[in-house]
Amino acid sequence: MVVGNGLLANTFAPFKDNEDVIIFASGVSNSGCLDPVQFKRELNLVAKHKASEKLFVYFSTSSIEDPFLKGSLYIKHKLEIEFYIKANFKRYLIVRLPNVVGKTKNPNTLINFVYNAVQREQKMDIQLKASRYLIDAADIFSYLCKVIDNETELNKTVNLIIAKKLSVLQIVESFEDHLGKKIEKEISPNAGGDYLLVLDKIFNKYGISDLVNGKEYLDNLIEKYYSVC
Repeated sequence: MVVGNGLLANTFAPFKDNEDVIIFASGVSNSGCLDPVQFKRELNLVAKHKASEKLFVYFSTSSIEDPFLKGSLYIKHKLEIEFYIKANFKRYLIVRLPNVVGKTKNPNTLINFVYNAVQREQKMDIQLKASRYLIDAADIFSYLCKVIDNETELNKTVNLIIAKKLSVLQIVESFEDHLGKKIEKEISPNAGGDYLLVLDKIFNKYGISDLVNGKEYLDNLIEKYYSVC
């Protein structure tokens, strides 16, 4: 069963008729959300499944580890959902994800925002110390399928990361190189948050031991999802 209709829901479409697993991909996706109605909607939707015997897979956010965001309503909401799942579900897997990249028109994703800004040659304000981890939606599907198929005792919260972090400036410059454009940038040298994520060891047995080069990973994602025809 798949709950949702966005990027991750579409990625996990093969689980639509699965009778043993619930892929919950209908959460608040905009980290800048301030609407308590949206937060309540997600909690209520999660609560509908608490009596299920199925494995409940929930996508949380790696930004919980970001010290600059800990006071935000979005992070407080995600932690509330995580706590609720741990307290009420018999079988669950909470997967904390970094910035997800895939085929989506959602303008709120970091990568879509950067792509659109560079494509339109819009000026960007950049915090020099800000860094982000990126992950391909297809990689999420690949590795989680292995965990779901092979792990018998889950009931845990895991970080899933593939590539080393990149500065936001590096991400912008990669799109500039790919699109052959240069945009005006207002850079704040002392601003921005930086934090370190640790890959959960559960993924080591499925082929992730050392994180790949972040720049090469991003270049491949750009070529895959943002090729100029």
